[in-house]
Amino acid sequence: MKRAVLGLGLGLTLCIAALMVLAIQSVENRLSKRDIQWAHRSISLSHIEWDELTGPGISIGRLAIHPAWPVHIQLHDAVIDPTELTLSTETTTAQPPKTPRSDPPLPPVATEVHVENLAISWRDRQWVDGLSGQLYPQVSLARGEDHFTAQKDPKHTRYWAGHASMALPWDGLTGTATIEFKLADFLEVSLTCPEAVATHPFLMNEPMPGRPLNVRMVWKPETGEIAADGTFGTVAWSAIGTTDTETHDIRVRVPMTELSSVVELFDPLIPEAQEATFSGTLGLAAHITGPPWTWSFEPAAQELSVQDALPADFGGDRIRWRRNGVAYETGPSVMGWVGLDQAGWMPEAAIAAEDIRFRTHPGFDLVAIQEALDASVNEERMRGGSTITQQLAKNLFLDGRRTLLRKLRELVFALNMESRMSKDAILALYLNVVEFGPGIHGISEAANAWFMKNPDQLSAREAAFLASILPAPQMWHKRITKTKKVPIQRVNEVLNRMRRRGTLSAAEHRRAIQERLRVVPP
Repeated sequence: MKRAVLGLGLGLTLCIAALMVLAIQSVENRLSKRDIQWAHRSISLSHIEWDELTGPGISIGRLAIHPAWPVHIQLHDAVIDPTELTLSTETTTAQPPKTPRSDPPLPPVATEVHVENLAISWRDRQWVDGLSGQLYPQVSLARGEDHFTAQKDPKHTRYWAGHASMALPWDGLTGTATIEFKLADFLEVSLTCPEAVATHPFLMNEPMPGRPLNVRMVWKPETGEIAADGTFGTVAWSAIGTTDTETHDIRVRVPMTELSSVVELFDPLIPEAQEATFSGTLGLAAHITGPPWTWSFEPAAQELSVQDALPADFGGDRIRWRRNGVAYETGPSVMGWVGLDQAGWMPEAAIAAEDIRFRTHPGFDLVAIQEALDASVNEERMRGGSTITQQLAKNLFLDGRRTLLRKLRELVFALNMESRMSKDAILALYLNVVEFGPGIHGISEAANAWFMKNPDQLSAREAAFLASILPAPQMWHKRITKTKKVPIQRVNEVLNRMRRRGTLSAAEHRRAIQERLRVVPP
């Protein structure tokens, strides 16, 4: 009896050893056929391990095979690129090949492939990592709350279909998305996120309120062609172009959209919109390439108008506002007010320096906005592009943050002011509240602080100087105080614009250019 038991045990051991040898030969032949190399192999009675495997579309820290039923295969610390990887489709019903094979065939057995700490890349760019779960016969992976499942068509080795629930895969957007996808010779994706939050500093300094995001996309990896469309909130968009995931050439279009829908994207961060009414439409065409990043924008607008966004008590002989926690008051009945008829050259100098189309635009200037957008390519923040009406809105109601949110709020206030006030009233109010240096507000204080004169006593050159520092008065005050030099080139450019507009005659322009500028920094 003892000899029979020993004989049976020895026989089983020899069978297991033979099966393991057969498994090793078969696995290693299959790895070699796929150009997969490994650094080391180890064998025990319970499993076989290969370490540091690398090959087309795959890198594996450790591959372990447990010859149980079903055969259990484990991949540890693997990186897989589906565009290069072809998995075996053997199943329990697999038939032996009809042609001779150089590697010993495995008997038809049930097989499961599991992974721990899997990363998925696409053409050398890693998209997601830290996944664990089953990779074969069905893909079912998870990482925290993220999960990913896919099925492979056994008749088409490069065809996959599946779905995922995961964090949005784009910088500047947060939220959990549901994704349906198909992968063959092209990648087709449908993404839905009930609450996508934009966080890019170009938009605003705080997270944007969550809005529904829907994306439909088709991408052909072989040619790089891509087409996408979708909605963010109620705003539709579309895009076409090429991308290889590293470089991009994309044209984006936002069709003409109701201004109210654009404002709604930022609600409730535009408090003045709560009681306001909006009309008109906005649109945008953009061309984005990179890296290095370049872009061009073509904004469009039709019949924009805003009512009831301004404070109920705005206007009249006394206008109150606050800046940096300090309360101010101005108006025709307030001491220190300077009307246009008392401002000398300053009104025309301000128009020439800050808003050349002030008399004809409806409160915003599409040409200036496009120039500002183009200039912001490398700054990731909006700068410039504001009309005098928008600058007045900023000085009265807003802070100095250079974001799309502030620009939108500027537009809302400016459109409302243009509907309630004349151009002369807007320009006069602007000249009486705008900053000309630290603690210097309005043209009366500015003329006295910089030249010890009244506004109507300023020469054209002196008015051009005050207008030239308006974009950054505190910076220019600091620079002039430190260097004792004034920005002559900027002053002359303002004078040149005044000449081109006909504000200065040829003789007046010549005298102003030749005049010596004496400035007393306050």
